[in-house]
Amino acid sequence: MVDRIALGVVPRTVVLNHLGMWVQIHGLPFGFIQQRVDHGIRQFLGEIKAYDSRNTIHSSYMRIKVRHDVTRPLKEEWRVCINYGKYVPIAFKYEKLGVLCY
Repeated sequence: MVDRIALGVVPRTVVLNHLGMWVQIHGLPFGFIQQRVDHGIRQFLGEIKAYDSRNTIHSSYMRIKVRHDVTRPLKEEWRVCINYGKYVPIAFKYEKLGVLCY
């Protein structure tokens, strides 16, 4: 993800700690693949930049683009409350993720 540098800012001083990436969300119960569901995931994964328009209620997974802070670890799974205390685990798969240094 590329942002414009503000006028007068020295490029060497810009902190490069965010990366735009597509995330597949697997394991959502039937009916949960909707754009409004991704807002609940926002605090967990990061700022949502795009929602794949091909996501439908009948898709096997939901796909969103997030702005990830690379200083924080990637998330593998999360538990979503589907109704009154019943939780379902969902898994995250990151698309085109290159080799990471750690």
